[in-house]
Formats: sequence, C-alpha cells, structure tokens
Amino acid sequence: MTERSDQINTACFSPDGKLIVSGNQKGIIALWDAESGTCLREWENMLSTYAKAYPVYRVIFAPSGEAVISGGEDHTIKIWDVQDSELIGTLAKHYRVTSLDISQHGLLVSGSAACLNADSSITLWDVKTCKPMRSFNDGGGDVRCVALSPDATVVASNSSDTSICLRHVSNGQRLAQLKLGTAVNSLCFSGDGKYLAAGEDSSQIVCFDVNTRKEIRTYVSQGEDLLSSLCFSRDRKYLAAGTYAGSLTVWELSSGSEVVYSQCEGPILTCSFHPDSKELRCAAWISSGIITKTVRIRQEESGVDLITSS
Repeated sequence: MTERSDQINTACFSPDGKLIVSGNQKGIIALWDAESGTCLREWENMLSTYAKAYPVYRVIFAPSGEAVISGGEDHTIKIWDVQDSELIGTLAKHYRVTSLDISQHGLLVSGSAACLNADSSITLWDVKTCKPMRSFNDGGGDVRCVALSPDATVVASNSSDTSICLRHVSNGQRLAQLKLGTAVNSLCFSGDGKYLAAGEDSSQIVCFDVNTRKEIRTYVSQGEDLLSSLCFSRDRKYLAAGTYAGSLTVWELSSGSEVVYSQCEGPILTCSFHPDSKELRCAAWISSGIITKTVRIRQEESGVDLITSS
C-alpha cells in the first residue's frame, strides 16, 4: 500500500503547519511531514461491510489538529485519530462527498455529488455527536465546494451552475445568490468573515463583501490554469491561489496588485498562510509524493513588503 505511486486528489495542512494529510484515488489517506515531505503513515479508507478502499476526494484537519476528517466515494464521512490512524467517528449516509469545511467549534459542512438514488446536497453536522443537523439542496446539480464563515453563521456553496448560494446556518434560509461568469471550484472566507473569495474555472478569483453581497474586486491568475486552492492571510492583506498547473500567485487584497508569481513542480493541492501572515506554504503532488514550497514575506525598514520564494 503506497500513495506515492497514485494520484492524490486532496491535501490539507494541519493547524500548526507541521503536518499534511492527503487522500488519493485508490482510497489511501496519508500523513506527511510538511518540512521534509516524508510520508509518516498511510491507511485505507475502508468500509467495514466491504473489503475495498474507496476513493478519497476531500480531507481536512479538525481545529485541534488531533483528528483528520475524510470524505469520498463511499457513503460516510470518517473521523480518524492522527496519532494512530484509528477510526474514531463515522457520519453516515452522505454519498460521494466532494467538499468539507469545519468551524473552530466543531460544526462541519459537507457537499456531495449525486449517486445512484441519492441526490446531491449540503449537510451540516455536529461532529461531537456525529449526527446531521440539517440538509438542503441548491438545485444546481453536484456540489463542487462549500465554506463556513469563521463565526459559523453563514455557509457558502456552489453546485454545477455559475452562482454561489449563501445560507444562514441556524435555519438553512437562503440569504443571497451571487452570480458569476463561470463555474466555481473553490471558496474561502477571510478570517474576519468580511470577504468571500470564489475561484472560477476561468482562472480568475472574485472577491465579495459578505455583508453587502457586492463584488469588490477580481483577481486574475496568469495563464488559464484551473484553480485548486485559495487562502487569505490572517492580517487580511493578501490573497493567495494555487492551481492544478502548479502556479502560485499572491495578490495584495486592497489594491489587487500581484506581488508574487511562482511555479511548483506539480499540481498544487493546498496552500496556507502562517498565523503571522509573513509566510505562505503550498503543497504540490508529484509522482514520488508531496513537495512543499514556501513564500516568505518580510518587512523592510522602508515599509515595503518584499516577497521571495524558496
């Protein structure tokens, strides 16, 4: 059993940035050292009723960093202990999970694709009890991505159309429908919940003001790369995006100016800013495993931000 020879579909940095978890098409979940790229442990996404591993489409860390949450082709969402890879929780009956996000307080949202007799849907879960709170359907086909606001009051989602649906978490009421030009493949709230960034198939990112529901700026990625990941810096000065073609771009949020463009050896699966907003790290997939690239932001006496890659 080895993930290093198979396509990795998804990856995520741990909250402290020291680990990466990934999931692949053959149902293998792996834990990596983020500094060295060493694979520390692998296990299979198995169902107890069937002797086969199911493809993993999305993995995330719990806010504590002590558990990993996975979703994929099987009809469950699973919670795994990071220390020993043991299955510690199962959230049942959500088919073909395509997207996951979790709040600091343990509210989980998942999105799914239609499968056999099961419709696509967005479901909110209480991770402590492993029970669903409510589900709803945007009516636009398979759910491509979901995101929770930092205060866990608003959930954003996109299905197979060209709009983003904003709903109130407490009752599922639709708050707004944000229109875009092409399909969306990634969503991300800023740390204060003020902004929502949406990555389009057209390799551009549209940033909305969540309160006014107005589009405030569009950021265009170089080339026509399919966007794979988005993140805001903690100080809300920068927006970063990675693509499946391996490009990493950072923009200044206020001006929209591009402050760095860098290339990785393989498709970028995830990117994350350090809590002090002075460093951005991305993880990319190559045939031999996971590699990481770091972009450092240092403050000069002149007050000008200089961004360098390593």
